[in-house]
Amino acid sequence: MLEINDNEKKVLYILQKFKDKSISILVLIKLLYCCELKSISKNKKRFTTYNFKHYKFGPFINLYDTVNTYCNLDIKENGDLDYNDLHNIKDIYKTINISEFNKEDQEILNEVVEKWHKACSTGKFSGNTLDGLMNYVYMTPPLFETNYDEIIDLDSYIGQTIDKIYLSKTQLRSIKKKANKYSDLFDEISKVLQ
Repeated sequence: MLEINDNEKKVLYILQKFKDKSISILVLIKLLYCCELKSISKNKKRFTTYNFKHYKFGPFINLYDTVNTYCNLDIKENGDLDYNDLHNIKDIYKTINISEFNKEDQEILNEVVEKWHKACSTGKFSGNTLDGLMNYVYMTPPLFETNYDEIIDLDSYIGQTIDKIYLSKTQLRSIKKKANKYSDLFDEISKVLQ
């Protein structure tokens, strides 16, 4: 059996918690990011040593090698590995227990992973639950304040409350709707003034 580092143990623990639900690699990454936000806010320290990047689908880290090592992945028709269903961990690695983590990390894992696991009403992490997770990771300060394609400097947020969202999806839709309405009005006024 391979020696498993602390980051990988946390990945495996999350995967074990979702053994009854289908999650993708992108969802796994977002769950780790949620743990980071909660740990920085609550414990004033990083949860992992991963360097998250602002990516087109939110915060991103390359977990493909980790997942390839620890999971039995299905092969798609085109021969690629299927990263949309990660619940099938190799039997030899199904031994990660919450007691292997320090008390602070146990609390973060319990709080974050349980919250999102309970939110999955079906056997898949999708629909409103996925929308809620994406809204959460996009609308928190670190991602919101980091330029696209740059590393998110989570260390600079230590000691700050960063696990609260700026705007909900509903609020954002309302702002966009009003902006469009007033944008049209502004265009009309500008034409008259010219």
